[in-house]
This record gives sequence, C-alpha cells and structure tokens, in this order.
Amino acid sequence: MQTQNGSPTGVMAVFFSFWCFGIVLMLAQFTMALIALVQILQRRAPTDQKILWGAVSWFIPIVGPILWWTIGSKQVGVPARPPEYPHERRD
Repeated sequence: MQTQNGSPTGVMAVFFSFWCFGIVLMLAQFTMALIALVQILQRRAPTDQKILWGAVSWFIPIVGPILWWTIGSKQVGVPARPPEYPHERRD
C-alpha cells in the first residue's frame, strides 16, 4: 500500500527500512574489513600473524576489525632487518 505521495506504508515501509539498514551495515563491514586488511599487510610482522589477523578481520564481521585495532595493532612486530652500524659497513 502506498500513500498519495508514493511512499510505502505498513509492512512495506518496515521491509524497506530493514533492507536499507542491511545495505548500510554491509557496506560498513566491508569498509572496516578492507581498511584493517590494508593495515595488516603493511605491518612488519611474521607472515603467520598477518594471515591470522587477516582471517579474523575478514571472517568475523564488525568484531574482527575492532579486535585488530584494539589488540593486534598494539603487538610489537619484527623489524625488517637489523640496524646497520657505521663501523660494520663493507663499501
């Protein structure tokens, strides 16, 4: 049923409001997971940690990226290479 201006009423109005909310929630979940994955892949950490956090952030909706930002990003990563000392250079 529709009103004179064309907007749905009753059950259809409820259906469309839930449908719109679902789309917004899905887009928010996808955006959060994508941002978390980019941050995970850019981090200097062992590969197994990257795989684990990537899976958590992708397969656990909404909560996975939040866990990454609260717990995972605080973990200390492994440095890419040891520091160079000037007296050990072989130029």
